[in-house]
Amino acid sequence: MSKASSIRNVLRMLGRLDFLGRGVSRANVPEKGAGGGECSKIPIRSQEGFSLLTVLIAVMIVGIMTSVAVPKFSAAITTANTAKVQSDLTNIDAAITMYKLDTGKNPSSIENLSGYLTDYENIKPPQGNCYVRNQEEPITVSAAAYGIEVKDSEYRAVCEGRTAGEFGKKAATAAAGGNT
Repeated sequence: MSKASSIRNVLRMLGRLDFLGRGVSRANVPEKGAGGGECSKIPIRSQEGFSLLTVLIAVMIVGIMTSVAVPKFSAAITTANTAKVQSDLTNIDAAITMYKLDTGKNPSSIENLSGYLTDYENIKPPQGNCYVRNQEEPITVSAAAYGIEVKDSEYRAVCEGRTAGEFGKKAATAAAGGNT
């Protein structure tokens, strides 16, 4: 029995079993007598899949990217929520001032400002975290609506009892920046 025919027999027994990501095609196995009867090299088809190691490395890379992206994404949502609260409270404060100029009295509730606010029915605090000045960690906003309270002897718009100026990231100190 020649070397080529014994290789052919082994390949027939194994079928198309795929070891290490390299499949062997029966069509590529030389027939007896083809190529002058000599078989110096077994033709194999190109790799058709990914090895287990390649898949594990890809999963690790995706995991590392996710572990970096998720905290950044959460921080971006918290920053957006904070900006929305600040903007809404500033707009309500402006509406309070306009109401006071028009009527000569302070509004008793936020409903009195419906004619002074654009899209009054949809102005509500975002659900989630917001940054508050002078606090290390963001707070969770759970208020269903904004309110009006007297702060520093003025009527002000509030969310969770805080005015627009109280929301935002902690201010950096001059010592932390290195400038004196």
